[in-house]
Amino acid sequence: MASPKAGKTPAPTKKTAKPAAPVKVRAGSVASKRAKPAAKKPPSKAKVDNAAVIKAAVCAQLASGVPLTSICSAPGMPSRQTVYDWAEVDSEFALHIARAREDGHDAIAEESLAIVDQSPERDAMGKIDSGWVALQKLRAEHRLKLLAKWSKKYAEKSTTEVTGANGGAIVVDSRITLVSAPSRPFDEDEA
Repeated sequence: MASPKAGKTPAPTKKTAKPAAPVKVRAGSVASKRAKPAAKKPPSKAKVDNAAVIKAAVCAQLASGVPLTSICSAPGMPSRQTVYDWAEVDSEFALHIARAREDGHDAIAEESLAIVDQSPERDAMGKIDSGWVALQKLRAEHRLKLLAKWSKKYAEKSTTEVTGANGGAIVVDSRITLVSAPSRPFDEDEA
């Protein structure tokens, strides 16, 4: 019989449990009658009231400038897809969300202004900390760039509309005149 090397003991083997085999249920048995899913019940009044409270909380946070992703990642809040599904089914809720987003955009713009209006930090010598200034500039610009993408109100895009006489269509009048080239005498050097 082979023995382990001197001074070394073999590592203990860890026994793992095998997954349980699926239970087969015969038709007509008591277990098969219990396995049937229960019929869907209409939502209780408590769940409907809770959904209304959650919808109001989502709109309130959106109106204060909190992104929907952050709202939905909080405990007890629905997923983003659930909020989108609610808005698709409930047109009144969709209008509340749209209004809350507009208010949230204004809140983010005000926050950006507050960032810019802060007094700069100074170092021990009394000089303005350039790193802090750069960070504040980045924070304010980032918010403004997001606002420009999210809202037409804060977009920097401008359009130019060109119209013709009296506000009508532009009329293009183009004329082509064919002119024959003057004849020139045949030059022997070119032949």
